[in-house]
Amino acid sequence: MPGPGAGDYGWLKDGCEKAVRRASPGRVVVLQPGLIVGPHDRARRTTAWLRRAARGGPMAVPGTLGRPLRVIDVRDLAAFGLDLLSRAPKDDVEDYLVPGAPGNGSWGDYLDACIAATAGRAELVYIDDQLFVDHEVEPWTELPLWLPPSPQYAAAWTTSCAKALAAGLHCRTVADSIHDTAAWLFAPGGEREAFENYRHFGAWTPFLSAEKEPHAAKHPRTE
Repeated sequence: MPGPGAGDYGWLKDGCEKAVRRASPGRVVVLQPGLIVGPHDRARRTTAWLRRAARGGPMAVPGTLGRPLRVIDVRDLAAFGLDLLSRAPKDDVEDYLVPGAPGNGSWGDYLDACIAATAGRAELVYIDDQLFVDHEVEPWTELPLWLPPSPQYAAAWTTSCAKALAAGLHCRTVADSIHDTAAWLFAPGGEREAFENYRHFGAWTPFLSAEKEPHAAKHPRTE
């Protein structure tokens, strides 16, 4: 099995799926999630937002509170997969897009939940996306989950999971996922587990620099 440095992630993932299909024809379920969240998440996305919220003060965030967001809790993803596997075998391969239900929370719900889970010490300051673009803030990595409006990212938060929902997928709310993630993160040993060296992350921790964030917070949206 090739490691993360062996090539492009997307091509490697597609190749693995094809290999499994060839090895087990007619006995394969392929789940294609979007952004996975929940306790023990070591990808430094939700945990980075929670740690920033816990610091308090004006917290510069891009976009608007009503912006769509699709995330799925790892526990819901696992439960759906196990449920599918427990059913009678089928003759055909089944593929399911599982980015998360459209009604389980918006960008604003996600951020509000991060604030609530950290005792409300931070104050959200919504900033126009263009300011972050102009200051060369790196989408997704420097500011987790942020993707500026662009045709390149148009489908990131709008992929349908209607087939999975019809097949029995149940999605908890974003607020519930973040509440449970915070309970793990801020328990003894949680931050060490969340931010210790993991896969290709090393000592890297995402988030706006101490210079960029205060500058951005001085330019809130006015509409």
